[in-house]
Amino acid sequence: METPTLEQTPRMVLELNKKLDLFLEKFSFTNLSKDEIEQPIEIDEACSYLKESKDSLYKKARKGLIPCHKKNGRLYFFKSELLEWIKSGNSNSEKHIQQETDNLLSRKSIRTA
Repeated sequence: METPTLEQTPRMVLELNKKLDLFLEKFSFTNLSKDEIEQPIEIDEACSYLKESKDSLYKKARKGLIPCHKKNGRLYFFKSELLEWIKSGNSNSEKHIQQETDNLLSRKSIRTA
């Protein structure tokens, strides 16, 4: 590839910016509307979104390590909650901490009764 001339540089920069905008639009969450982010998704889509196996997500959900909602025996996820979970980097969600606290307190109250 030849080195661009001074006259060619502005056009090339403009083309690169367009390509970068298309790339970011395709691979970012900023192009999702609020409705799309707040639409519940099922386990298959969550697996694809997070690039994890079903087994892994089921285990994390059962342990309360990932934000999810259960209705009629099915797991549902919200992309906004998954995105926050990814950003937080925390392995323990608030729900999991609350469940562990409740379990410990219920065990203690059984022993003292």
